Amino acid sequence: MYMMDENRIFYQNNEIPFDQLQYDRKLSEGGYGIVYRGRWKYTTVAIKEIKKEIIEQDKLEEFKNECAVMEVIRHPNIVLFLGACTKAPNLCIVLEYCSGGELFFHLSRFRKFPEHVARFYAAELALAIEFLHGQGVIYRDMKPENVLLDSEGHVKLGDFGLAKDNIWDPCQGAKSICGTPEYMAPEVLNKVGHGHSVDWWGLGMILYEMLT
Repeated sequence: MYMMDENRIFYQNNEIPFDQLQYDRKLSEGGYGIVYRGRWKYTTVAIKEIKKEIIEQDKLEEFKNECAVMEVIRHPNIVLFLGACTKAPNLCIVLEYCSGGELFFHLSRFRKFPEHVARFYAAELALAIEFLHGQGVIYRDMKPENVLLDSEGHVKLGDFGLAKDNIWDPCQGAKSICGTPEYMAPEVLNKVGHGHSVDWWGLGMILYEMLT
């Protein structure tokens, strides 16, 4: 559900009042938002706050899309969406906190993983991707920075800003050029249209990095 507020359309389901959120420390920052560790209802959470310049430029499609996709997804290997604060200027997405951090951090530290470790992470990512495709969702941003680990070391796929729903074909249905260039599938770079097979390409890229 969306509603008009001050000439902008905001996602309005699972509304969390901003004054219920308590910030702790910054975890990471990207071009679209800043992720903090914080608390909500006595629970440690991750708070993804949309940058001010994104709001000012009215480039809110990723925010609306991420909320709409994540609210209907429930899977052990996907970060749990808890709700969103949608009243400007405090636009935030509240998510399950993954204390294990990014896979990228661990890969940078170890340089490469033993085969059995890479196999474990790849298998759990494959389960997440298979589930998404079964729901008609393509992820389109597979990279180690978007793969999180929980307190027990299990994979949690996060950051659904570039995901697209209602895609059921492996090779067609989407046309946008999006994602991180180093991980983009050839059909995305060549602008010929793509489907959910691009996620398997991205998984292959991550697996290659983990092993080499």
